[in-house]
Amino acid sequence: MIPVLQDYLSIPDGTLTWNTRWISDFESPWSIFEKLKYTNLAKRKDIFNLFGNAETLNKKTIIGHKNHDLYKLSAFDELLFDQRLGFKLLKYNETVLNSLVGFLRGGEDYEKGSEASEYHFLEKNLSICMHCIKDGFHSLLHQVEFINLCPFHNSPLINHCPSCKREIPYELSDSYFEHPYLCYCGFTFKKIDSNSPLSSLWGKYSIDDIKNSQVLNWLSLGEQEKNELERVYIYPLSKMSKTPQILTFLLNVSQKQKSPVKLDKFYSSVQSSSNIQFFKHPFPENSFKGYSFEQWSPIDYSISFADSYGNKPLIKEFVKIKSNILNAMSNHLKRTILKHHKTCIRRYVRVSRYIDREETPICPYAEAYVNWKQELLSFKHFYDVDSQPLNLQNRARISDLSVVISPDPLLSILDACIRAFPIEKPQFHSHYKWLISHLIWHIGKQLFISFLRNPNPSIKKFTEERIAFEGHFLAVLFPQKNNEPFVVFWDNKHEWLNDNILSCPYPTVKEKRKSKLEESFHPMQVAIDNLY
Repeated sequence: MIPVLQDYLSIPDGTLTWNTRWISDFESPWSIFEKLKYTNLAKRKDIFNLFGNAETLNKKTIIGHKNHDLYKLSAFDELLFDQRLGFKLLKYNETVLNSLVGFLRGGEDYEKGSEASEYHFLEKNLSICMHCIKDGFHSLLHQVEFINLCPFHNSPLINHCPSCKREIPYELSDSYFEHPYLCYCGFTFKKIDSNSPLSSLWGKYSIDDIKNSQVLNWLSLGEQEKNELERVYIYPLSKMSKTPQILTFLLNVSQKQKSPVKLDKFYSSVQSSSNIQFFKHPFPENSFKGYSFEQWSPIDYSISFADSYGNKPLIKEFVKIKSNILNAMSNHLKRTILKHHKTCIRRYVRVSRYIDREETPICPYAEAYVNWKQELLSFKHFYDVDSQPLNLQNRARISDLSVVISPDPLLSILDACIRAFPIEKPQFHSHYKWLISHLIWHIGKQLFISFLRNPNPSIKKFTEERIAFEGHFLAVLFPQKNNEPFVVFWDNKHEWLNDNILSCPYPTVKEKRKSKLEESFHPMQVAIDNLY
């Protein structure tokens, strides 16, 4: 427990007397600032005027959005906190965040550039326990994405007002509360007695009150266990708050907690050869003729690493791997989920339409398959996905390797691998090929399931939402020693959807056959029909 927060009381001569209060373990800056807003000192000046650094105080207009960040606290002066509260808030906040998630890699905000937060796996919105906030308490534990129950009450955490459902960003702002703990809609998170504004319950929460055993295990991680977790890279578009089993997975990897069930029932994994990064790939003799290969540096999102001549042959090969994996997945889909819809796919890509009707029914399986393949293989026209070969002779652009969003999740993982295991010689890149193969399979699988669930072509076909992992996860474990393998983990909950979730308009074999009243409107067929 840390004695810091003072109750400032005004007396007639204008001086201040201090009654010592306490803050709780893991208490967040948001909670501390909300308390300060009730003190007489804070009433006379706002928080920025009280504790802002010189740069903040010199701003002539409203303070910019980035200065409201409660994770970095970049707008504040540590010395002023120490002088006025006897407490170094910035150091305290940084220490707690580093102990909670500072050693983890991956996550949505990782590798997004200098403006991104150095902390990942943290909620962008205020995550609240309604029991805690009634005591005027909010914890940084509540802000960890993969903790979805309050560690003190085991109650669900919410990130919106229970009344108006408005989300509340985790930042220092008066845009969401009319007064401390009072939403603009009128909902009161905590009732305040105007005669005694500071709650007698503030400071009552400590680590001894945590009821969640997994959170206690997480807080007791040692340096060796944290070093083990530094090797784990979570797929960047994983929705952690909706995937609580990630905490169990991380604890199992750190060996801090043994799963009560067999791990093969919880998640699956595949590992490479133990020294795959030292396998020599037999490039053709003239592959690098005319190129001056230099060590492959981490990806610069502003300048594609494809512009470096020495990387061009590697990228060309990686694009080919991507194409081969997706074609193999295409064949797998046609043998399994789509085995009864092959004719539907042929009808769709031939642009077959009934000439005696206004509309021709579209099979949702065919539509999902065609949209999926068009996006991942970057075909310009949907009707070419099963007929046009992919020409790789001159294609060595990073955009051909990516999955078409920025920053790209696949390239983000490759970038992390580049940092840990740089390619010093072009012949030694088998670990990259292995990673690309397995990651493309899982990302492609997620995208296809998304198109199956919502094949509507009016929706943008490729968005972060389509390849975001929700309720399941994908992770990579990098080796620590030269004789250790790369490992890819995925959640067993992420299974192919069954064959009965959608309704095909051609349910029988007879109906699937091409009708005499159907005509192909494929551009090539139209050109042939109108040749003379």
